[in-house]
Amino acid sequence: RTLSAEKTQGRSRMFLTSAIFSLLGNILQVNAMMSMCQPEWEGVLSMFVVGLVATLYYKKKQAIQPGKLLLPAFIHMFAVLFMACTAVALVVRNPDPGLIFMSLGGVGMLVGCNAGLAHRFGKKPGKHLILVARLGFYLAQLIIGWSILLL
Repeated sequence: RTLSAEKTQGRSRMFLTSAIFSLLGNILQVNAMMSMCQPEWEGVLSMFVVGLVATLYYKKKQAIQPGKLLLPAFIHMFAVLFMACTAVALVVRNPDPGLIFMSLGGVGMLVGCNAGLAHRFGKKPGKHLILVARLGFYLAQLIIGWSILLL
């Protein structure tokens, strides 16, 4: 095996590990939000469809091709999108400060994950994508952490 093949395999393992822990975090986050109140499921579904169309458009525009990681990448984005849509739908129903921060963090996570996938698997990687991915991800984590103090 070449050094390049080993590097690619290591990055794939790192992505899979990250995606698994992100999925668990998203499940816990949705569970915590829904313990406060139930969302309007029609709102979640309509936002999810809009978000899914936007994500698929962005995937096509950025020529994102995850190859063998297509299924894990899809599951990861599905979970992040569902979490963000649930958070926003809950804010519409109950504009609690903790839920507002949670929804802002969810949307930031969605933006960061889309940029991260474009940087990692896109045909047009750029420094701006990794910057957006990291800022989106880390700011989202910080905002979600603050939301816990307000719940």
